[in-house]
Amino acid sequence: MVHYCQRNKRRRSVPAVKLSELSFDIIIEILSWLPVVSLLKFKCVCKQWCSLIKEDYKFIAKHMDRASSVQISYKYSWEPNKINTLHYDEYFRCISAFGGLFLEESLTNSQAFRIRNHATRQVLNLPDAHDSAASMNFVFNSSTGECKAAYYFFKYNLGSVGFKVMTVGKDDQWRPMKLPERSGQTVLNRHYFGASNNGDGAAHLVEIIRDGQDLYLEVQSFDLWSECFTTNTLPRGVFSNLSKVSVFRWDHSVAVAEIVNEALNVLVLEDFKEHKWSKSKIIVPLTFLKDGTILKDQIRPRIAWSDVLHLHDAVKENILVYHMKRGMIEATITKCTVNGSSTHKPSLISEAVPELPFDIITEILSWLPVKSLLRFKCVCKKWSSLIKDDYKFIVKHMDRASSLQLFYQHVWEPNKRSTDLLDEKFIYLSGVSGLFLEESLTSRVFRIRNYATKQVLYLPDAHEGTKTMSFVFNSSTGEGKVACIYWKEEGDFGCEVGLKILSIGKDDQWRTLKLPNQNHKSYRCAASQYDGATHLIEIIRDGQDFKLEVQSFDIWSECFTTNTLPRGVFFDLKKVSVINWHQTVAVAGIVEEALQVLVLEDFKEHKWNKIIVPLKFLKDDPDLKEKIRPSLAWSDELRFHNAAENTILVYDMKKGVIKETHTKSTEKKYFFHKPSLVTLKGMKNEY
Repeated sequence: MVHYCQRNKRRRSVPAVKLSELSFDIIIEILSWLPVVSLLKFKCVCKQWCSLIKEDYKFIAKHMDRASSVQISYKYSWEPNKINTLHYDEYFRCISAFGGLFLEESLTNSQAFRIRNHATRQVLNLPDAHDSAASMNFVFNSSTGECKAAYYFFKYNLGSVGFKVMTVGKDDQWRPMKLPERSGQTVLNRHYFGASNNGDGAAHLVEIIRDGQDLYLEVQSFDLWSECFTTNTLPRGVFSNLSKVSVFRWDHSVAVAEIVNEALNVLVLEDFKEHKWSKSKIIVPLTFLKDGTILKDQIRPRIAWSDVLHLHDAVKENILVYHMKRGMIEATITKCTVNGSSTHKPSLISEAVPELPFDIITEILSWLPVKSLLRFKCVCKKWSSLIKDDYKFIVKHMDRASSLQLFYQHVWEPNKRSTDLLDEKFIYLSGVSGLFLEESLTSRVFRIRNYATKQVLYLPDAHEGTKTMSFVFNSSTGEGKVACIYWKEEGDFGCEVGLKILSIGKDDQWRTLKLPNQNHKSYRCAASQYDGATHLIEIIRDGQDFKLEVQSFDIWSECFTTNTLPRGVFFDLKKVSVINWHQTVAVAGIVEEALQVLVLEDFKEHKWNKIIVPLKFLKDDPDLKEKIRPSLAWSDELRFHNAAENTILVYDMKKGVIKETHTKSTEKKYFFHKPSLVTLKGMKNEY
C-alpha cells in the first residue's frame, strides 16, 4: 500500500479541483419552472431544497404563477331543486377551490370533509363535522400558507344556528364561535353563503326576521381571518315585500333581488366591513317576460357571474341561463349528469414541460460527486436503479471521478507485518473499485467498507488461524467474492491448512473447499493474493528431499492450479524466502553476492522466470549475507529484513546502493483513491 501511495504522489502532484456550485438564486429560478412531479422528487435532494419547495410560500407563489394549467376530468350532476354536484372522484364532491387546493365533501358520510391537492396527490382529512353542517368553506393565504375552514350548522329542534371554525395545522378540533344574540324575534328564512377566496374571505348568513309586525333582512358576516362577526341590515323600504325577495350571489358578493314588472331589481352588499350597500338598485331587464310564456312569480335568481344570470324556474324544474347584455336566454338546463374537464393552476407547475432525455440525464449524473448522487437516489425509482444497480454507469462514474485523499496511520515493525490503520479499530488489507477489505485489531472480524458512500458490510466470523483474506470484485457485474486461508502450526511439521470462500450476497456462511494433496503436512507455509487468485506456498518433505509447491486458487472459477518450483535452482529450500515480487509470487535466495529470484509469472501456464540481482553492498560487509532475508520488491526497490538488528534495508537495484534503513516507526500518511458508488448486498450505513 505504501508503494501505491508513493506512486500516486508522483503521478498526481495536485489535489482534485472542487467543482464550483451554482448560486442558490439561480437554482431557485430554475426550479420555479419545473413541473410538480419533478419538484416533489427534488425535495429529497437536500434540506435546503426541501425547505424551499415545502415551506417557502414566495417560491410557491412564483411557481404557481408560472405554471401551465392542468386539465382535470370530472362528472357534473345537476338537479334544479338540489345542490349542484361536481365529482372529481366517485366518493367526494368538490365544494370550492383555491391555490391548487380543493375542498371536498363525502357523498356517503355527511360529516366527512377533506382538502386535496390534485397535483401533489396529498389529502388532509378534516375532523368530522358532528352537527348538521349547512355548508363547509375554507380560505387560504398563498403568501403565508395559513388556511382556515368554517361551517354553519342548524339545530332544527331548537330552531337556532351555530358556527364553528378551525385553523388548519394548529387546531385539532373545531372551535365553536358565539353568534350575536337575538331575542323575541322569529327567523322566517335563512340563506348561507360560504367564504370566497376571490372575494372578501368571509362566510355570510342571511336571515329574514319578523320583529313584531315588521320584517327586516339581516346579514351576519363572519371574517374567517379575524374571526369577527359584522352585522348588516338591508335598508328599509328598498323592497316592498321581503317575503318575496331572493338572496343570491352577485359575482362574489351577497345580493338581494326582487322582480318588479319585467326587470330584476338588485341591491348588492359591496363591503360588509364598511356596511356599504350599492348606492342604487341594479336594474336588469328581463325581456323574455314580455311574451308571457314565463311568469315572473315562477322564477328566482340563483347566481350572477360576469354577464350571465342563472334563474331557477320552479314550475318547469330547470335553469334559465340569461345573458344580461344581450337580453336573451342562451340555454335551458334540466336535470343532467355530464362528463367534462376543467383546467386549474397546480400548486406547483404543470407536468406539460418536456423532460430531458434520460441519456442526457445519465451523462450529467456521471460527472457529479458521490455525495450528490446518494441524495439523488431519492428522486425517482429510475434514478435510484441507475445509481445503485447499473454497473455500466457506476464504472463510467468511477472513471470520471476525481480522486479523494485519505489519511492513515502506518505502523511498521521489522519482525511483524506492516499495519495500515484507516481508523483506530481496523487495519487495511486490500482494495478494489473503491471498496476496502479491513481486519479488526481485536477480533476475527473482517469487513468491506466503501468510504465514499459511508457503507460497511461485516463478513461472517473468519476461521481461527486465518492467515490471509483475499477479496475480488467484478465492476461490470457487481459480483464479489472473499477467500481465506487458515492453518495452525504445530512444531516443524504441523501445518494443517484449510481454505474457505464466500460469494457476497449469495452465501450466508463460509464454504469449505478441499485442497489438493491434503495427505501431507507442510514444513512451512505462506499465503498471498495476486491476479484474482490466492496462493498457498508450502515447503513439503518428499522422502529425504524437500520440494516447494504453490497451490493457486482462482477465486472466480474456484479451481486450483499446482506449480512446483524447479528442482536444483536452490541448494537448501529451508533458507529460501517467499516474497512479493511486483505483485507476483516469487522464491528468492542469496547465492554468493547476488539474489537469485524465481518468479511465478503465470500460474495458469506454469511459467517461471529467473532473475539475478547483484548485491554490491555484500562486498563491503560479507557477514550480512547470513543476517538478511528479502521481503518485498517494488519498482526499483528491494527490501531486506535484518533479523539481528531488527531493521529493514531498502536497496536501490538500479544504483546498487542501500538508500534507507528503517526501524520500528509510526507515521501519518495519505493516499489518493477513486471513490465509487458500489454497494454490496447487505451493506449498511456506518453510523
